[in-house]
Amino acid sequence: AKRLLLENKEISANIIGEAKRLLLENKEISANIIGEAKRLLLENKEISANIIGEVAGFSDRSNFYRQFVRIVGCSPKQWRESGGMEESQS
Repeated sequence: AKRLLLENKEISANIIGEAKRLLLENKEISANIIGEAKRLLLENKEISANIIGEVAGFSDRSNFYRQFVRIVGCSPKQWRESGGMEESQS
């Protein structure tokens, strides 16, 4: 019984470790995609932020805005209007 409990703890630790690794990888991918969106926002001022989000690979507007604000610290519109200067210092 003790051996089985130890095996279950080891399996749980492995699963948690893999989940943390995937979460970190996902954050890095999101940051790279937002970086591309930032470039597109400045280079294509005639194109709406919604379209930029779609081009960058986000499936819907709210996910794009949520990820942008989480990573950059302001909305895509605010960031664009600041000329790319407005960013959270966190």
